[in-house]
Amino acid sequence: ITVHFSNYPTDLLLSPPVSRLAVEAHFMSMIKEADALKHRSYVINQMQARDHRQLWNGLLHFRYDQFWSINSKLMEPLPYNTKDLPSEEIPISEIPENKSKSANLDNISSSRCKTFRYIPCRLYCVSENPNSAPSGFTQKLIRPLNDDGSLISLQDAIRILFHSNANSLAQNPNPKSYLFFIHGITLPYETPMQWISEHLSYPDNFVHIVARPRNHSHRIKILNLQ
Repeated sequence: ITVHFSNYPTDLLLSPPVSRLAVEAHFMSMIKEADALKHRSYVINQMQARDHRQLWNGLLHFRYDQFWSINSKLMEPLPYNTKDLPSEEIPISEIPENKSKSANLDNISSSRCKTFRYIPCRLYCVSENPNSAPSGFTQKLIRPLNDDGSLISLQDAIRILFHSNANSLAQNPNPKSYLFFIHGITLPYETPMQWISEHLSYPDNFVHIVARPRNHSHRIKILNLQ
């Protein structure tokens, strides 16, 4: 266990002492920001105060059903896409039998895919120096669709976040020098961001991506206690 007594990451964590009310306010602020990106705040504004309390209490007390009954409303894509074209469900019959549904996601036209307006997403870069404190995060507007109507992939989003003029997090600006983790796992780079946002968002409705240099070992040592 490494204990640090300086360089507290105030840009990432609330400074102690932290009250439960402060954590709740921060959580609800993130939820509202995410919904502003996804639905122009339409869904969160339609909720009542008791819905907000149920969302928070479900998270606080690990009551999944209580939390998800409200959060599921925030996870519904718009009934239209970012180009304001009408949408419809994708008929299963139109997908070839020898290909999976996920394999064809990148070929779906924009007029036939329900999406968010933007994908709430943040990128955190682990420093090349393991003894240094975390250096904040990068956040950019990530659309779910490319200009040609194809779905934005994880690789596309990483490229946007890394090549942002405002990005000063990574000492090495080459994405190929990093491994990217969401919930501690790596995903195929062709995975659509829309799918990731719907299925792998954190409770605050953001997709939090951690970039770790490939040259970091971070191996777990298993000791034989017998």
